[in-house]
Amino acid sequence: MTAQIPIHPAASIFPLMSPQEFEKLKDSIAENGLREYLTLYQGELLDGRNRLRACNELGIEPSCEELLDEIDPWAYALDKKLRHTQLNVPQRSMSAARLPEAPEGRPSKNVEKFPGYTLDDASRLFGVSTKSIQQARRILKEGCTELIALCNAGKPVSKACLFIDACQDKRQQSKIAKGGWKAIQSYLKEAADSAPPARQNTKDLATLLPDTATEAEMASVERWLYCHSPKSPGERFFDVWYGADEKWRNTILHHILAERVATGAEAAVQIGRQILKAADGHQQTKTESTDA
Repeated sequence: MTAQIPIHPAASIFPLMSPQEFEKLKDSIAENGLREYLTLYQGELLDGRNRLRACNELGIEPSCEELLDEIDPWAYALDKKLRHTQLNVPQRSMSAARLPEAPEGRPSKNVEKFPGYTLDDASRLFGVSTKSIQQARRILKEGCTELIALCNAGKPVSKACLFIDACQDKRQQSKIAKGGWKAIQSYLKEAADSAPPARQNTKDLATLLPDTATEAEMASVERWLYCHSPKSPGERFFDVWYGADEKWRNTILHHILAERVATGAEAAVQIGRQILKAADGHQQTKTESTDA
């Protein structure tokens, strides 16, 4: 017997279990039965998608409990999942990105059934930065199905956005992402290696760098640092900068200047002073705390 239960929108924002986790759940239900009922709200499944699938595959009719109509289904689902489910930062960001956005102007007639959440609301509820949520929204909009699945499984959304920057065609994304996360990392490294080589410059590089950087420029340099950093690939590029010695910093700045010269536009250099200031501020704070 297969139970067909419509899924409530609040349940759909969270990722499903990994294949390994699902098999463990399935084995537990097969051995011990369904210990936790499925939760319904007005006939829609609010909690228990993995348990429902396991019961269907085992031919077990699941037991269900219905919430009272006065209970807020979104608040219930968010509280239940965020308290009892172990999600890493990328998974929380992807889930937060799926929250219905608060409409501008007057609320719609469906506001009670589909409430809106501002970016700050989502950040507070899921404990992630607004930038991570915006990156996750971009992945949902511009990423292929395979890339979305990888981020749902916990792969970093920042690196997924770098992949989208480097490969904007979804069909091409799909071909690469079917090879898994390692294939994406290899593609990013190849893209960075094909960039113009850094040119040596003996001038005071810090004096040549403006104060501001666009998101595209930030992403370009971040992608280069991500692929060429002596540290582990998962670290943020500011962490790379903080840990770099003077020779490595100059290598980075040379690359930025070379990319500016090669493109003939004011593209990559703008980030330099911003990185330099952040790094020097970090090092000064670190020295002060050591002296204390």
